[in-house]
Amino acid sequence: MSSNNASPTLARLQAKLKAKNENAPFSAPDAHQRIKVLDLTMYNGEPIMELRLKYLYPYVDEFIVVESRETHSGIMKQFLYMDKHADIFKPYADKVTKIVIDKFPEEFPYVVPGGPDKEAWKRENYGRDYAYNEYIKGTYKNQKYVIVCCDCDEIPRAELVQNSGQFHGMSVPIFLDMKMLKYNFRWTRPEVHWTHPFIVSDSVAATIELSRIRVGIQRQAIMPRAGWHLTYFLTVGDNVRKLESFAHSEFNKDNLKNREYIKMCMLTGRFHLSPDGKDRLTPYADVGDLPDGWVEFQMKLDEMVYQEEVEYQGKSQEQWRATMMA
Repeated sequence: MSSNNASPTLARLQAKLKAKNENAPFSAPDAHQRIKVLDLTMYNGEPIMELRLKYLYPYVDEFIVVESRETHSGIMKQFLYMDKHADIFKPYADKVTKIVIDKFPEEFPYVVPGGPDKEAWKRENYGRDYAYNEYIKGTYKNQKYVIVCCDCDEIPRAELVQNSGQFHGMSVPIFLDMKMLKYNFRWTRPEVHWTHPFIVSDSVAATIELSRIRVGIQRQAIMPRAGWHLTYFLTVGDNVRKLESFAHSEFNKDNLKNREYIKMCMLTGRFHLSPDGKDRLTPYADVGDLPDGWVEFQMKLDEMVYQEEVEYQGKSQEQWRATMMA
C-alpha cells in the first residue's frame, strides 16, 4: 500500500500531543501514570523475530507473540516454530508471552477485506483479534496501555516505541510509515510507503477490532519515518514456504516458488512477485538509518542462506558466499 499524503505530519501529531499534555511531546509520562507498551506480532518462523526482540526489548513491557497450528493458507503444521526456535526467545523470556491458536473457528464473526482467498484472510485477521480478546483485554483490564500492532518483520523505531505511551488517549490509531527493504539490508523499494503497522490506545482497541484497523479503516494519522518493513528476510527455502503459507494465496504458484528464480531475484535485486521479476529493487545505501544490531543479523542471515544452499545443492559455503557477494 502506498501513501503520498501522510497526514497529519509528525509536527501536527506532536502539537496534538502537546495540547493533551503539558509535557513536551515524547517526554516520559509520570511514574504513577505509566502507560504499558504491548508489542503484538504474529509469528511463523521468521528469523527477523530475533532482531525485533533484541532491538525493542528495553522499551517494551510485553511481547505478545501469536502462532497458529495451521497456516493462513490452511495447511496444518508439523510443529510450532516458537518451539522449534525457542532459543531466540529465551534471552527475552521475562517479557515474552506466547499465544497458540490450536484451531481456527469454522465460522468467523466478520470479514475483513483481503485478497481472493477470503478464508485465508479470515485466518490471518483472526490471530490479532484472538490475542486481544483472549489475553490483552482481560490481563490489562483497568490498566493503561498502548498496543504496537505489527507483523514481526515490521519493526518500529526504538525511540518511537520508547515514547509510545504519549499516544495514549489519542482517539484514532497512529499508523506507522515504514521504509521497505527486501530479502536483506542490501535492497529497498524506496517508492513504497508501508503503512499497515499501527499504535493504538486501549480505549480505541476496545471499540474496533485490530484486524479492521490494519486493513479496513481510513488512515487519519500517519507517523512518517517510523521504522522498517524488512520483508522476505528469509532463506530461499523459507521464501518458498512463505508463499505456501501466507494469506496471499494468489502468489502460491510454481513459477514464483522456483528456487533458482527466487535466488536470482535475491542476488540481482528483483522483486520476485512482479511478472517475471521485472520490477527492479534499489541498492540500499543509508546504512546509518537502520535498527541497532542490523549488521550482526545480516551476517547471521547470510550464514543461514549459505548453509541452506550447501545442503540443497552441495555447493561449498565459499562458492555460495562468492555468488551472494558478487
